[in-house]
Amino acid sequence: LLLLLVVGLLVAPATSAAQSPDDAKKERASGLAKAGIALFKAKDYPEAIKVFRESFETFPIPVVAWNLARCHEELEQPEDAILFFSKFKEIAPSDDKKAIADMRVERLLKRYFGHLTLNVEPVGADVRINGDKAGSAPLKALRLRVGTYNVEMTQPGHEPMTRVIQVAPGQQFTFSFSLTLLPAVVHIEAPETVYGLR
Repeated sequence: LLLLLVVGLLVAPATSAAQSPDDAKKERASGLAKAGIALFKAKDYPEAIKVFRESFETFPIPVVAWNLARCHEELEQPEDAILFFSKFKEIAPSDDKKAIADMRVERLLKRYFGHLTLNVEPVGADVRINGDKAGSAPLKALRLRVGTYNVEMTQPGHEPMTRVIQVAPGQQFTFSFSLTLLPAVVHIEAPETVYGLR
């Protein structure tokens, strides 16, 4: 699919003797893209990414965004792959190619991610996942990589709670927790002791 898209979308070098700045950028981007394809075919994906990125930054040819996504797929870097499939969709020339990108993204989401909905009482509790702040409860359809997570929930006046949650590929999970109210603390000020009489 990589090479088929290249044939249809690569920009040919300008034939005019006097090139416009955009034509020059397109020609350079096209040359870099061809070099990136050679690296991709050689399975040198990290180097291919470097070349494709330079091409895309020179001039945003749709197929280069696609090729970047494919490189990140091969390296099992789904977040970056999804990012560049999205960039491809923004500049793709036809709806059918955008639909193909949507299918690739959906496949990545099912393979590498799950979704977590977290309800905590009282509402507004702070939530940290593996030590990083995730927001205030409730959290709805939070996308997480497949794996095991430590979820910490805190709220002033309540005992903190930590739970271990396992996220499986392509699944949606909903968890509900209630934090325990801390016992009230009463401060009593005792009168000063008076010795002797007046």
